[in-house]
Amino acid sequence: MDASVSELGIGGCLLKAPISFGVGRVLPLAVILEEGKGINPIARVLYERNDDDIEGVFSGVEFINVTGPDMAELEEFIAHQGN
Repeated sequence: MDASVSELGIGGCLLKAPISFGVGRVLPLAVILEEGKGINPIARVLYERNDDDIEGVFSGVEFINVTGPDMAELEEFIAHQGN
């Protein structure tokens, strides 16, 4: 299923998807950081919300398992976002 990331941090992200995942659910993710680079964390859904004026469900997820190389990739990506 396709979901988009609207906020991304070291500890998790905000997903927008066409359906609800369910609070507490554990999900394997594939997050594309930039062309040719991505990470594959395991995440847990902390909260969900629907906005009447926006189609889809927003899910706040925390990363509960990120490999060392994926964390290094994520840290590098976030560090360069302000530049």
